[in-house]
Amino acid sequence: MTYFKNNIASLFGVKSAVVAQYLFDNIFVLNEGCCIAKREGKAWCRCSKVHLTSVFPFYSRHQISDAIDILIEGKVLKKKPFDKNRFDHTNWYAFTEYGLALMTKNDGGI
Repeated sequence: MTYFKNNIASLFGVKSAVVAQYLFDNIFVLNEGCCIAKREGKAWCRCSKVHLTSVFPFYSRHQISDAIDILIEGKVLKKKPFDKNRFDHTNWYAFTEYGLALMTKNDGGI
C-alpha cells in the first residue's frame, strides 16, 4: 500500500508526496544502514531513480525525476552526489528543516 502526507500532496502533488514519504520512511522509520549516512549534520539516503521505479512501477523514471525536482525546488529535499566513484551518479537526498516540519506534521495522511 502506498501512503503519503496530505499536506505534501496538496503543495507539491501526489507523486512528490509518495516519493517524499518513501525517502522519509527509509531515513527515519526503517533506518536501513546500507543507504543511510550522516553528513553535514543531516541524515542522507542514497537512492537512484531506477530503484524508485522498481518500488513504484506505476511511475516512469521521468515522473520520479519530476517529483524529486519539485521537492528540491520547493525546498523540501536537498540532493548531493557523495559517492567517490566519479562514474556513479546516484544522488543522496536529505530533508531540509522545512521538509522535516511538513513530514512530521500530523495531517491525517492517507
